[in-house]
Amino acid sequence: MGFLLRFRYPWRRWIFAIARTFVDVWLELRRESLYAGQRQRLDDLGERLGRGIAGVAARSRDRFAHRSQALRPALLLRRIGAGRDQLGGLVRLLESLDPRALLARGYAMVRDSSDVLVTSAAAAQRAARLKLIFADGVVDVATGTVPVATAPRRAPSKQGQPDLFGS
Repeated sequence: MGFLLRFRYPWRRWIFAIARTFVDVWLELRRESLYAGQRQRLDDLGERLGRGIAGVAARSRDRFAHRSQALRPALLLRRIGAGRDQLGGLVRLLESLDPRALLARGYAMVRDSSDVLVTSAAAAQRAARLKLIFADGVVDVATGTVPVATAPRRAPSKQGQPDLFGS
């Protein structure tokens, strides 16, 4: 009977088609409204990404330009010269603090038998053997209580001191 009703009332087919179209349009609008916020956010993020990439590129370009200035040959040569001068000063300081420089000026370095530096007279008296290190070699010595011979003192002259100004 539904078959006959379909042919008997052709306007029903049109109403179903219109209703189906209305439902499809409504579903499409509903789907659009559900995704509208997310699409807007995606568009905003896309714009921000473009601006961010441009900003990063600009900062990188500035950093590169700043650092490349340090690579100019004149600046590099100046920095090398300053480093060379500083290194020369440090070498001179090291040479002045070298114990061998003191030995060359006439001083001696004293070490005991176990090669420990002797820095006081009391430590030298306690040691049985010492090494005296000079600029041109090493002398082994023995310590002891040998009295030191002193030169006899001359008696002062009875004449007195002569007058330097001739008076």
